[in-house]
Amino acid sequence: MITLRQYQEIYTEQIESVFYRQIHFVAVVNDIDPIEVQDWKASKIQDEFKKCRDKIKVGGNYSDTIFIQGHELELIDFKHLKLGQYFDLESYIQKGFIHNLHLMASILYLKHEGGAMYEKKPEIFGDVNREYRSKYIAELPAEHILGAVQRYLPFRKKFFESYSVFEDPTEGIDPSELSEEELIEYEKVMQEAEKSKRTQNLRMLNVLTNNDSTKFEEVLNMNLFLAFNQFEYIRNNKK
Repeated sequence: MITLRQYQEIYTEQIESVFYRQIHFVAVVNDIDPIEVQDWKASKIQDEFKKCRDKIKVGGNYSDTIFIQGHELELIDFKHLKLGQYFDLESYIQKGFIHNLHLMASILYLKHEGGAMYEKKPEIFGDVNREYRSKYIAELPAEHILGAVQRYLPFRKKFFESYSVFEDPTEGIDPSELSEEELIEYEKVMQEAEKSKRTQNLRMLNVLTNNDSTKFEEVLNMNLFLAFNQFEYIRNNKK
């Protein structure tokens, strides 16, 4: 059983040489200095690598609860995501999904209060020291965390399909079939779409707050679906 950190180290390191990749796997899984592994006989490295392959297999299972320094954290229901959580999750995905698994998990696993006679409520995500908490999450078994974070991806895909703001203006267009003038216009549309993606979050905040930055925090704490429904309503009524 490997930790989330070891899983990340194994799958984010790009090594072309098969032999050095084996050394890397063995070193990471066994927490050994790779320089030490390099001094082993090739047969020993290959034998250890075969053993490691079973250890690094992580399925799609996950734990609904994890424990960090004695505190129980529960996997949140994605339909209750806040806009700010969504923004941060998307930022981590853009910067590298595997590389940021521990940080994404620190958003998706939160401490809850209540229960029994009272509705369970997660802690305020903005109060969480994610850098600190994610370091402890990285040392948990990968099979407890990975499946939960991967579950966000199909949720994300379905969410994107639900809102026109994510529609690709060039979908279905084959550039090779365009005339020279059409190709120039196509490139302009592509550039505008890319620029729009980079500024989408800020534009959305400005629309939802009527350009009042003092209300940004309030909007970031809005339910994700409520925020996008409101955003699309405003956009559609301005056309």
